[in-house]
Amino acid sequence: MNLHILVRDSGHLSSTLVATVLCAQSMILNAADTIAPAKIAPDKSVELSNPAYTAENSVKSQQKSVPSPAVRDVISDSKLSALMAASPKMKDFASAKTIPVGDKRPSPDESAFSKSIILFDGANFTLIPEGSILTLPADLRGNVVASPQGSFLLWPGFLKKNAKWLAPQEVTMEMARGDKDAAAEILQSLEGATKLRVAVYRSNPISVLETPNATPGASK
Repeated sequence: MNLHILVRDSGHLSSTLVATVLCAQSMILNAADTIAPAKIAPDKSVELSNPAYTAENSVKSQQKSVPSPAVRDVISDSKLSALMAASPKMKDFASAKTIPVGDKRPSPDESAFSKSIILFDGANFTLIPEGSILTLPADLRGNVVASPQGSFLLWPGFLKKNAKWLAPQEVTMEMARGDKDAAAEILQSLEGATKLRVAVYRSNPISVLETPNATPGASK
């Protein structure tokens, strides 16, 4: 109001002054819009709608909601030492393991050779289980010896080297356990065999526990 009176008294309207006044009014209005309004909570306290204020209080609330770690009992040094002293020592286990089971001792004759058949080809030998020979033609009986001679070869290598006179015969587990019915068909197929046939299960020599009705290897 004083501004308008001043303009009338001067007798002329200054465009520059009017522009300045309008600019000042616009700045005042913009500043009023940016001020966050206050909110009155139910408890009559004033809450400012300030993003920074809200985020800070949210972090504090989360920190307060974190549960405190549970309190656990801590063993004392003296109690720990007592428990360690009462526990069994390694020397006690060693002493128990070295006590003989009984007076029976293994026979010095019990070895791989005493429980095996030795096959010999003139230069090398191998071992197969007792009772694993299914056919033994008369002209090949010299290939079964009583004591090892030459260099030892594992079964796969010895078989490959002597495939001309030696052959494997895959058998079922039932036959290996002595089932004569399971052995009948295989034994019938071996009649008149000209090679020394060794019973194998999954390519490994295996004993046939019961002697079949037809004598194995009785080719004449």
